[in-house]
Amino acid sequence: MSAKRILSAVLWAAWPVACLADVYPSEVYPPDATILLLDGETNQETGLAYVAKGTGSYSTPTYEVQYNRRLLRQNALLATIGQGRVVDEGALTFGVFPMDYYLGGTLKSFAGATAQSATDDDTNHVWIDSANALQVATNGLPADLTAFVPLAVLTTSGGDITAIEDLRGAVLFAAALGGGDVDLEAHVTGTLPVGNGGTGETSDYVVPYSPTFHISGTLSVQVYTIEWVAPVQFKFKSATGRVGTAPTGASLIVDVRDDGASLFASQGEMINVAASEQQDTSATKDAIVAVGSVITIEVEQVGSSVAGADLTMVLDGRAPFSE
Repeated sequence: MSAKRILSAVLWAAWPVACLADVYPSEVYPPDATILLLDGETNQETGLAYVAKGTGSYSTPTYEVQYNRRLLRQNALLATIGQGRVVDEGALTFGVFPMDYYLGGTLKSFAGATAQSATDDDTNHVWIDSANALQVATNGLPADLTAFVPLAVLTTSGGDITAIEDLRGAVLFAAALGGGDVDLEAHVTGTLPVGNGGTGETSDYVVPYSPTFHISGTLSVQVYTIEWVAPVQFKFKSATGRVGTAPTGASLIVDVRDDGASLFASQGEMINVAASEQQDTSATKDAIVAVGSVITIEVEQVGSSVAGADLTMVLDGRAPFSE
């Protein structure tokens, strides 16, 4: 499917907001004199040519050739937008064009479908689920906005499809939160296409999320009683540790715990503030922290000659985009 482009099903969580009454602008054409200046020109953005005045069957190329050239390029452009389009096939049957898309950080290819049945005298919602299967139901779309690609809403009556509302714009015009491009490296969810929020993430977890802890005074080896309960599920990416007083003689080692279990496989992965240094940003790890999880901090080593003091911990995470 060389004509196809990849659609991002990542941050379309803003879709429900778009379900308000549509307002259509009344666009006006440029003056006729301006339009006439386009004769024989080519639009650089699309590669589409304007047929010049006087072009006919004896022109070189002929009008038919020039017109079909334009249609050839125009159809190639429309093929991208046509991916996943739901169309009426007569009576209560519908079809869906093939499409490539990203969902849950995975590139998927839907082969298309034909002769699909809609329920009569009802509202039928059509989507592609996380298993890349076409679904149609009369009880609305799934609640988890990160687990499917919305396609259309079909209205049926009297044994016929009377209206098709295209929902694909929610995917086509999904915006990366915080600016930047969505790097659909191949998203987010654990994506948006790069640069979600300028992070370069390609996952459903795209909103920067940074719980912060501070422990005053000289540190000691212990699990500190300070706790933080996760109000939402988020993806832990890394941790930064900084102390007001640097440890000496040995490094300061600090662990991050999720419901009592370390997020790291070993001390080497934890925050290690080297002797005579004040900060470490090397503690990286991809881990999902569930809603309601209790995050605690354990100091496993404080230094040897002088213990580190006044610790600030910042967890770098990504949370799903939702209402």
